[in-house]
Amino acid sequence: MIVSTVFTVSGCRDINDKSHAHAHSGEHAPGATKTITVQDLNFLYFDGQKLDGNYKVVDLDNNEIELQEIFTKSKIVLRIKEEHCSSCVDFMLKQLNDFVDKSNLIVLYAYSSRRTVKLKWMDEKLDLPVFVTDRTFDDMFKGGDIYVPYMFVLGPEMMISCFHFPKEGNIDMMNQYLRSVNTRFVSGSL
Repeated sequence: MIVSTVFTVSGCRDINDKSHAHAHSGEHAPGATKTITVQDLNFLYFDGQKLDGNYKVVDLDNNEIELQEIFTKSKIVLRIKEEHCSSCVDFMLKQLNDFVDKSNLIVLYAYSSRRTVKLKWMDEKLDLPVFVTDRTFDDMFKGGDIYVPYMFVLGPEMMISCFHFPKEGNIDMMNQYLRSVNTRFVSGSL
């Protein structure tokens, strides 16, 4: 039951839908025993946290904007930082850039130089909305800093849901997560 709950919160699935539990872990079939990891506990810990809608981020043109102005509807967020593994970040950005419906995607990038982020976006021809944050963004999370890139859904109520740690190289899982949350929780087209 604990494994089912972990996957329900992290994968935004119905608690009775055990058919996808093994797909999320990538290594266990339904009903198999799985050791609960720190990553699994983070799903439980971060889902449901509320962020400060007045928190200000900066776009690539150096305009300050509050989170509540960006999230007038639910969107999928990729949170990355300059110290994250560069190949992990590149993988995730490529997958997001190739995603069909970019209107529901936002990248929050903690970087010491907005100019460096802007050059990366231009060099790699990334067609993704990006906002640069400082380190204080992570102070809003109970539990503090997260040392790997992560995704979640955030809406007008500023409540985190569908918290997810994408795994580098697992294109199918990343695409499944994006399709699932976009259809079911963001665009509401289910």
